[in-house]
Amino acid sequence: MRRRLFGSFHRAAALMLSISLAMSLQGCGYLIDMRDDAEYIYEEDVDDSDNSEDEVYYSARTDEDRDSWLEEWESWENWDDDEFNVWDEDDYYDEDELEAEDEDEEDGDPDTDEEDEEYYEAYESTGGTGVFIGDNGSGNTLTGNIPVISLYVDDANYSWTDSQEDSRTFAHTVRYLDIACQFLMDEASKWGQELNLIYDFYEDEDLGYSFSIESDSVKDYYNADCEIWYFIENNIDVGALQERYNADSVAIMVYINTDKSIDEVSCTTCYYAGYALDSVYEFSYMFMHSNGEEETPAAFAHEMMHQFSAIDLYLEDEDIGLSEEEIEIIESDYPNDIMYTTYEAITWIPVYSAITNEISELDAYYIGWTDHSDLVDEYELMSR
Repeated sequence: MRRRLFGSFHRAAALMLSISLAMSLQGCGYLIDMRDDAEYIYEEDVDDSDNSEDEVYYSARTDEDRDSWLEEWESWENWDDDEFNVWDEDDYYDEDELEAEDEDEEDGDPDTDEEDEEYYEAYESTGGTGVFIGDNGSGNTLTGNIPVISLYVDDANYSWTDSQEDSRTFAHTVRYLDIACQFLMDEASKWGQELNLIYDFYEDEDLGYSFSIESDSVKDYYNADCEIWYFIENNIDVGALQERYNADSVAIMVYINTDKSIDEVSCTTCYYAGYALDSVYEFSYMFMHSNGEEETPAAFAHEMMHQFSAIDLYLEDEDIGLSEEEIEIIESDYPNDIMYTTYEAITWIPVYSAITNEISELDAYYIGWTDHSDLVDEYELMSR
């Protein structure tokens, strides 16, 4: 999922908190410890069947099941808004509370927007050391040498520990990132492009970090963004990485050890012409579990592509020009497009051992693998 920020404002208190926060950069020592635990799990043949059980569950779905779900979904078209929108004013208004608010205003203490604005302030970026081309933030085109920086973040609700379960999830992040990067490099070559993603933080410890933030990255991602931007700009020498690898861009993956109970899905802060973030650094939140499942390697690739301007093909977007009718065409003509789905196209089963999706002409255009797309002209979409 692509998430754009339009010069949003953040609470000054949260900003000061992020600046003064004692972010515990534990370096790759922490990551190496986690990998040692993960390797121990597999060496000892500890059960790692979580994802295989998911695939069995999805495989067991029958056509009859799908038909019943479809019937239930279509039944919402007969929803009677008038019947269910009846409400009682007494449930929403407390007369005593309203009178107290009126008295406050009479005493010169009005609850106004101007007063609220005193508590908001734009994130003041220090810029960091990265040097990027054009007006596309830290991800320009998905070509050439690109360092991939991995951030393992503990937030207000979720953390990475040395437990067996967390070690397994950590091992999956390493494996899925490898699958995603190899997939993107292989696909780039099919389009005549050279792409070298440098992502092994055991080969280069400057590519891997762990730290803590105060915000809830799932529910309060604006303030979480501020804290993560502050960490990147003040603790990672992005410019040195660019110089080391002769790179115009970087990719940044943020891993949050969420559980399967959350509804939110992984998303990416995107910076491109006309939609500037408060910092040039784009990154992808990988919520490792949500909606009863673990994230797939395809989701890793999908979110990384967002950092390089790829667009979602399953959502209407007036700014881009993608309509419901065009999404239906994409569903019909490109059902396996990785920006349309990160599941197996026919069965809709999550796949964890490989990426079975495809990169279409439309995706290739937005990530810089081709200079022209007939679909952009046909659908009158926003140009890259």
